[in-house]
Amino acid sequence: MICPKCGGHAHRSHSRNILETTFKKVSSYKTYRCGNCGWRGMIQVLKKDETINRGRLVLFWIAGILLALAIGAYATRQIKSSSAPSAYAGE
Repeated sequence: MICPKCGGHAHRSHSRNILETTFKKVSSYKTYRCGNCGWRGMIQVLKKDETINRGRLVLFWIAGILLALAIGAYATRQIKSSSAPSAYAGE
């Protein structure tokens, strides 16, 4: 891996605390350290298959959210139209 600060060689680094460990487990970021300049940080590492799967997952969630919003808008219209007072209710 290439160091983003100096362009030297960065190698994998151990997690320092529970937050780093948890973040590494739930994301595609890995901790690296540069041997030349001492930089230490997280870099996102994606394999080609992971990139495709992540794209599909994002599209799935976007479609689900749009579907939920559409159903909510439809239900809101139905509730408003059924609870609107009728012009003939008083006669």
